[in-house]
Amino acid sequence: MKALACTVGAVLLGLGAAANAGSLTWNFSFAATLDSPTDTDSGSGVITTSDTLSGGSYAITGVTGSVTGVSGAPVSSISGLDLYQGADNLLFPSSSQPLPFDFNGFSFVLANGTELNLFADGSNIYECTSALPTACNGPGAAFQTTSFSVTENSAPVPLPDSLGMLGLGLVGLGVFARFGRGQRSVGLAA
Repeated sequence: MKALACTVGAVLLGLGAAANAGSLTWNFSFAATLDSPTDTDSGSGVITTSDTLSGGSYAITGVTGSVTGVSGAPVSSISGLDLYQGADNLLFPSSSQPLPFDFNGFSFVLANGTELNLFADGSNIYECTSALPTACNGPGAAFQTTSFSVTENSAPVPLPDSLGMLGLGLVGLGVFARFGRGQRSVGLAA
């Protein structure tokens, strides 16, 4: 009986550990000059992606941060992902291609309602914004970023389902260990 309890507990514990290990987080920052040298914007934050590399890219699942200077707004927080200008919201690690985004890009919406798309074309990253929609007609009209960086954070973020499975495994192991001890004491009393 003890062997069965240990086996079941180990299986449940293994399921918890084998569940999706989590997501990856990446710091990003960018700056762009819009209509004139004094009309600039910049932004920074954290991109969350799946931890599974598929087709050379990670799926972007979330974004937080803030942007300054868009639509004359001093600061506007990023309120979430968007599909502006056909964004596919994929992040390419530096080993798979030279730029972190493809032509469809990465898009998010700001708390003030402005949409932004950061996309790659050739060897440059461009910004397209709903605040100036005429700039969204391709790289010739979009604003080239003057600086751009994406760096991976070192520790993966565990997903809630992974933690739940791990907890379930530990509880199962404890219950079966307790059950095994109860059987042993009954056998000794008889």
